[in-house]
Amino acid sequence: AEYMGQKKRVVLMASRESHCLADLLHRWHSDELDCEISCVISNHNDLRSMVEWHGIPYYHVPVNPQDKEPAFAEVSRLVKQHDAEVVVLARYMQILPPALCREYAHKVINIHHS
Repeated sequence: AEYMGQKKRVVLMASRESHCLADLLHRWHSDELDCEISCVISNHNDLRSMVEWHGIPYYHVPVNPQDKEPAFAEVSRLVKQHDAEVVVLARYMQILPPALCREYAHKVINIHHS
């Protein structure tokens, strides 16, 4: 996925289940996944050590069920800060709000593999 020698910048989002994120990190680590993983954003802290072992920044952004907007504003800020071209939801167990979907239209991939 190189364009003019530049790898696509990807932000991964995950919750508590590790298998999907672990698979992506393994493929990235073994050069099967040709991209730059800019960071991982999660609504839980469970996967921090696995991500940081790979030298990738990890952001814990908890989502308050009564008021999700601040969390998703922070997600949007982080995606912009890391200049991501693609956002991959690796078993991220929150529904992205419509505004975020519009903002990143055609740039979000949702993975729920078993």
